[in-house]
Parts: sequence; structure tokens; C-alpha cells
Amino acid sequence: FFRGFLFFLPFRFLMPTKLEEMQQFAAVLGRNQAVLRKLVKYSVVMFAMPLLTLFALRDALPSVVSWSSSTVDSVAAFAAVGVVQIVAVCYVVSALREPSDDDSGAPRPIVGNADLSRDSTTSSAEATEATAEAKKTQ
Repeated sequence: FFRGFLFFLPFRFLMPTKLEEMQQFAAVLGRNQAVLRKLVKYSVVMFAMPLLTLFALRDALPSVVSWSSSTVDSVAAFAAVGVVQIVAVCYVVSALREPSDDDSGAPRPIVGNADLSRDSTTSSAEATEATAEAKKTQ
């Protein structure tokens, strides 16, 4: 027993303590609290708005138009589906407008391995040749 304890003792200092783990979790939770709040808000809206639209239109449309019951139900259902689409688009737009963690004012990187020092008038054939030459030199 004593040898096993002595073997484990040096490695114990490398492992985080429960307090350190809780502090790391609190830091992550603090950064993600706004994201969680937004997710809950849009989830409630995604659940409530289509139902409200469906039942409000099923109740209001027959007094305005003289359609059959199935037509009114269909129109109300299509409107509810449209509300779902609008809420989803609003969520995506709000997520895209959210600043990223690494926003330091620097422009975001371009996907791929682009050489930004070249001017934009370079043709694609010249770009292909430059890429081939760069591969040869490596």
C-alpha cells in the first residue's frame, strides 16, 4: 500500500483539483451564459409562436372568409410553418451577428491557402503556376 501511494504522489500534483475543475467550469459557463440564454429564448419562441399562430388563425379566419373548415386548417398550418421558418432565420442571423471569441479587430482568415500579397488581377493560370512552383521549392 505504501509503495503505491508513493508512486501516485508525484502524479497527483499534475492532476487538477476539484476546486480548479469547478473554476474552469465556471469560466466556461460564464462565457456561454449568453449563448444558453439565447438558445432558451428562441426555443420558447419556436414552441409558442407556431401554436399561437395556428390557433389564432383557426379561430379568426372563419369570421373573415367563408372557406371550408379544412381550408382554414390548412391555411393556419401553413402560416404556423412560415412562423417556424421566420424564427429559425432570426436565430441564424442573431448567431452570425454574435462576436466570436477571437474577435480582436483582425479580419477573419480566408478559407484555403490564399496568398494575400498578390494583386487581384492575377489570372487563375498564373495562380496555378505559382502554386506549382511553391510546391517544387518545398
